[in-house]
Amino acid sequence: MKAIINVKGTQIVEGDENVTEITSEGTFEIKDGYPVIRYTESDSDGSRVMAKLSVLDEKSFVFERRGDISTKMVIEVGTRHNCAYSTPYGELMLGICGKTLVNEIDNDGGYLKLSYTIDINSSLMSENEIEINIKPV
Repeated sequence: MKAIINVKGTQIVEGDENVTEITSEGTFEIKDGYPVIRYTESDSDGSRVMAKLSVLDEKSFVFERRGDISTKMVIEVGTRHNCAYSTPYGELMLGICGKTLVNEIDNDGGYLKLSYTIDINSSLMSENEIEINIKPV
């Protein structure tokens, strides 16, 4: 189903908070009782990245990005997973650990809130939170 998708991302690195917010046309569907959300992100340099977020169950989700930046992050509350993160400058291996997952999305749209940490070589790099509001069109 087509939707207007508002994504607010908060990243905290060494105490400094960076908030970004985008609004994009995209789609969402409920698959096996859980939402699958697709939208396009655009960087300031004009590059476009296709994003897909799939909630798998009450405590895990997959966040995929395809474009100049590509990744498939498996994020599970309370569990650390290793994920590849590819950029035009090279590839990194990241550790991702889910903290919270709040899913209030149904066929009428709704709200999703996710939080997780990212580490490199087991050293904390950032704390992250994503809030998504979906309004069908």
